[in-house]
Amino acid sequence: MSTHEDITEQRLSSDRISYLASPRLTGTYNRSYFGEQLQEALTAAMRDRLVALHSVDLDRFKEANDTLGHPAGDEILRQVATRLLGLVRDRDVVLA
Repeated sequence: MSTHEDITEQRLSSDRISYLASPRLTGTYNRSYFGEQLQEALTAAMRDRLVALHSVDLDRFKEANDTLGHPAGDEILRQVATRLLGLVRDRDVVLA
């Protein structure tokens, strides 16, 4: 005999709390949530599941932020996050 528990609502609630804790600037998840998702992905990879991790570096971002000002730097980050979010699936995680 076995028992099963549907944790869908619990998971959705947890995801919502993590989303609400995300930075408002970019609308992406925070580092804590990203770390949790990365750990889950690495665990899945050990079970022969495919996992991909992409890292994007914005060349000369600090220079742009310093010379154009923080509001301009914030807008650059927003635009990058928006474009990245437009390229990924709903289940993918973006940290910007």
